[in-house]
Amino acid sequence: MRLRTRLALVLATTTSLLLASAFGITFVYFKHGQERQFDVALLARARLEVEETQRAGGRFLHIEQEATGSGSELERLVKYGAMYREDGSLLEATATFAGQPPELATLQIDSRVEPGVRRVEFPFRGEVLRGVVIRFNHPDHPRSLLLLAAPRGELDADTRQLLEVMLGAAVASTLFTLLLGWFLGVRMSRGIESLALVTRRVSKGELSARAAPRAGADDEVRQLGADLNQMIERTSELLAAERRFASNAAHELRSPLSALRGELELALRRPRDNDQYKAAITESLESTERLVALSEDLLALARAGTGSTRSAPETVPVAGMVADAVRASLARAEHSRNVSVDIPTDLELSGRRNDLTRMLRNLIDNAVQHAPEGTDVIVSCRPARGGEHGFELVVQDSGPGVPDDLRSRIFEPFVRGALERERSGAGLGLAIAREIALAHGGDLYLEDPHPPTRFVVRLQALRAATG
Repeated sequence: MRLRTRLALVLATTTSLLLASAFGITFVYFKHGQERQFDVALLARARLEVEETQRAGGRFLHIEQEATGSGSELERLVKYGAMYREDGSLLEATATFAGQPPELATLQIDSRVEPGVRRVEFPFRGEVLRGVVIRFNHPDHPRSLLLLAAPRGELDADTRQLLEVMLGAAVASTLFTLLLGWFLGVRMSRGIESLALVTRRVSKGELSARAAPRAGADDEVRQLGADLNQMIERTSELLAAERRFASNAAHELRSPLSALRGELELALRRPRDNDQYKAAITESLESTERLVALSEDLLALARAGTGSTRSAPETVPVAGMVADAVRASLARAEHSRNVSVDIPTDLELSGRRNDLTRMLRNLIDNAVQHAPEGTDVIVSCRPARGGEHGFELVVQDSGPGVPDDLRSRIFEPFVRGALERERSGAGLGLAIAREIALAHGGDLYLEDPHPPTRFVVRLQALRAATG
């Protein structure tokens, strides 16, 4: 069901229920009020008749036999009166009863025990009479009963007229709310339908589509359009990054694969002695090792980005983790460098030790690779700025720094400078390090691109440093 139809039905149903409740209460209150007012007038007129009958010695009823056409509503009605003895027999009746007043038994009244005032309704000659029965002392017949009644046709006509007015108002209100709901639904769905159209275009691959809510659209529709555009922009960026990643990965894999294939083809081109075959196999092994290292880096980057890991978090001593990373980095370094470490011994964090060690090792590898001969790489710790129980690991080197054109992309996979392209590595170290930091609830950022260059890892500590 479309939004406009659903909204129109909801508004119409709600309005109908509210009006039905309000009109029902009003109708019942009006009807009971009319009847109560009618009964009060009947009772007052009955007591007046009792007084007049007693003053006249009980010889006759003074009730007018026809409508007078003036005075109160009751005075304009034909009235019916009858007097009964204590045993229930008829004493006197008005001519309007035509000699056939109702028996007290038919009114479910026991003349011997009936006290006070009773309100009764009974049919008479095609109409319904409403009346009151009161006890009084007739001069000749003590404990007599007086019945005074009048047609309730006008009461029913008034309530019928009110009911018709209410039904008309209910129908008109329901039709109005249907039209209003339809109008509001059209107005609301117009903006939503335009957003849905953009969504369908994007789902078909048209990433250039953008939402443009019309002028006068609701704030919610405009905000939804802005959020949708932001999502499309982010999706476009992610797809572009994925394509760049796939292209760069294919390019990085092609170089060692081409070298490996060339070396194997050259080895098979003509017969060789053992030393020549050994040299060819050694070169092929180096290319294979490059492929293995690149594959491991790609797998590590994918696992860090998705949070997938084979080990559970544990309590990791930060000083021990840093020491492991330094040893692993220096063991791989082609040239000797001095790494200075200043880390509190009692600082701990929760995480996966192997991943955290790899993160820091990648940063130290990067610093050692760029640090000039005779300079130190410094690994230090400091409290995080504004972070509760947080700390920052700083890896600093005195290398040439980060070129201006690479600062915003330094953590993207396969991003590296012209000098680094001539060296080993595919430019995945910093990307892996940052994904590991993010996976542990922290972050990695470049604090200072100029010498001395500082990369900073922000993490949450289990215990704050005391030394």
